Amino acid sequence: MLLEREISYGFFSVGITGGIFPIPCTTTIVCGVLIYLFKLNIAACQLFNVLLTPVELMLVLPFIRLGEFIFFSQPLPFSAAELADKLSSNFFGTLSTLGMSFFRAVIAWMLVSFLLTFLLYHALRFILQRTMPKRLMH
Repeated sequence: MLLEREISYGFFSVGITGGIFPIPCTTTIVCGVLIYLFKLNIAACQLFNVLLTPVELMLVLPFIRLGEFIFFSQPLPFSAAELADKLSSNFFGTLSTLGMSFFRAVIAWMLVSFLLTFLLYHALRFILQRTMPKRLMH
């Protein structure tokens, strides 16, 4: 049986938070670290990680822009389409060239993820406490 904590942490909170990590193709590693640290259900966390791949790809540029805002740095002149082209044509070269942008994006993700995980966990725990039968929660 899955406990309420495992459902709200593993299925949703950590899977969603890890699944939107702003460096493409690294969310599995991030989720793996979070699973290890918090002793979570691997399948549940990875399920949401994989389901959120399109969302993760859509959020790469907003996290880069948020990082630029946080660090008061000059925005790089490229669009989401240009970033996608760069990543698909030369993935490691793009990561190397835009290293500081991705670093700032990771810092922005960390700030957002603390709040997001906290809110998701408590919202889902509240919902699960009211909807799950009591015998499954203990």
